[in-house]
Amino acid sequence: MKEKVLNTEEVIMSNRYEECVHGLARDGYAYIDIDSDQVDAVRDGFKGFIERRNVLGDDTRWALQRPGEDEIDRGLWAREGNGKDIKSVFHFDRDLVTDLCVQNRVMYTEDISYFRATAKLYKELCVQAGRVLQAFDGLYETRMYTPFLLSRNQQPYATTTLRSLWYPPVVGQKGAKPHIDRGLLTIHLGDEGGHLLALTNKDDSNGEPVSPVRGKALVFWGVKVLWATDGKFRPLWHSSVTDPGQERFALVQFNHIAIPGYEVRDATKSCADWDARHIAK
Repeated sequence: MKEKVLNTEEVIMSNRYEECVHGLARDGYAYIDIDSDQVDAVRDGFKGFIERRNVLGDDTRWALQRPGEDEIDRGLWAREGNGKDIKSVFHFDRDLVTDLCVQNRVMYTEDISYFRATAKLYKELCVQAGRVLQAFDGLYETRMYTPFLLSRNQQPYATTTLRSLWYPPVVGQKGAKPHIDRGLLTIHLGDEGGHLLALTNKDDSNGEPVSPVRGKALVFWGVKVLWATDGKFRPLWHSSVTDPGQERFALVQFNHIAIPGYEVRDATKSCADWDARHIAK
């Protein structure tokens, strides 16, 4: 392969994120530095947000549906079991607060503080994701950075989202089953009351603990890396574990690109679809 000549900005990004980029290329996951205070502010803010919803009984007023999608996947939504873990999820994107205000959702001072902290962290993670992708492009001759910059607006199944996640301490909580994410690059900011496992495939029953330590964030590929790199790199299979009897809080950002003419509604199905179309039988 002909060696690519890097410009000054690409050299800076490649040097700063070289270890991370090579880890992504080799293992499908790696680590970056992150401001722990920003992470703590969002995690603590989310705890308070959930507590207020429980006291006020207004949890159903914070959910929105993105135009073009067939599910309510913005703001706050809850899953009450039905064979799966019970959890509450808050999905934040850069237009969420504006859209909540347009619909006259009542916000308390504490809610606004949580949203501001989340917006600050969301912006920082977008910058970090962009730097990782830019460095990866420079070292591995891919083209992911520019499509990422163009895909942060409200696009069906292609909007970068920061997830705050809470599992209550009820009997039978286990965590997420083996899966891959439907974005391009996931940034996982750590677990409180649980941990993440990297798997070699969907049938891996063991897994390697990969939850980041304080001051670090875990980055790994989602299914859209297949389209972004023409299959040269593949998404990371992973699962999570909730510690018995513990509340579990986690923060995860799903960084997206839009795929022309194709919507990734289910990551596993889309992965199988890509393989069926591109891998010779």
